[in-house]
Amino acid sequence: MEEKIIKIVLLVILFAAVLLAFIMPRTGLKRYLKMNDTLFVTTNVLGILCGITGLVFSFLMPATLIRLHIWELIIMPFALIYLYWLMVADAQKTEKIIDEKQAFDMSKGAVVAWCVSIIFMGIVFSLYQNGNLSGGVWFLLFLFQSLGVFSAATFYFFKYE
Repeated sequence: MEEKIIKIVLLVILFAAVLLAFIMPRTGLKRYLKMNDTLFVTTNVLGILCGITGLVFSFLMPATLIRLHIWELIIMPFALIYLYWLMVADAQKTEKIIDEKQAFDMSKGAVVAWCVSIIFMGIVFSLYQNGNLSGGVWFLLFLFQSLGVFSAATFYFFKYE
């Protein structure tokens, strides 16, 4: 029963968000859809929080996380904020909604996330080989680790470089 409720909640939120993403940029509200530094920072902080939360749950209760689709609830806020980015791009009729520094910071964050992912997944592989992890949690560990590291690195480069 819990699983069905979570699936329904996820589908309703996703349907409403996609509907808003399609309708809002075509209304008078489009003038309020703007990308700025605050939204960029908020996106990265949210990515860090989703990544950390997902990693903690992935290690503490991996079977429940998968069975009840809790991982989808954890990633939903981050997905919704990126959907907002798409709404901004649609409202402004451009694909370029971030400035060059933000784009460069994201590129550097991606490189850091990739390098850390290789090391992290090596550790996960070792844990799996020793029987400490089940196979189903691999994807979630990779997803949340890469999201958290990418967001943290991008935030660091944006704020301190």
